[in-house]
Amino acid sequence: MEEEAREILRSALTASSPVKGNLAETIRRRFAAFGGLEFELPRRDPPGPGIWRMTILDTNALSELMRPRPLLELVAWVAKQPATELFTTSITEAEIFYCASAISQARHAQC
Repeated sequence: MEEEAREILRSALTASSPVKGNLAETIRRRFAAFGGLEFELPRRDPPGPGIWRMTILDTNALSELMRPRPLLELVAWVAKQPATELFTTSITEAEIFYCASAISQARHAQC
């Protein structure tokens, strides 16, 4: 049974073509045949007294913004947001620092 599972994995991994572009583009291509999904965004009323607006940028959004050529849609969306409403979490910060450290160590090891 273990060998059968290995064979299934081997065939699946060797049969697929290499991914071109980034993950978002790959997902869009895969689902393009089904048509687009347009979501109507809920109306954002101005906050009342004592209410703060907050948008949390997750690891995927921040790492995309750190790429040499980030998705223009994301850059444009972030540019439209008031800086006082953009936040991240300590978990996201730790993930970004961990990945940056791992990349730095890998590059150093190659020298």
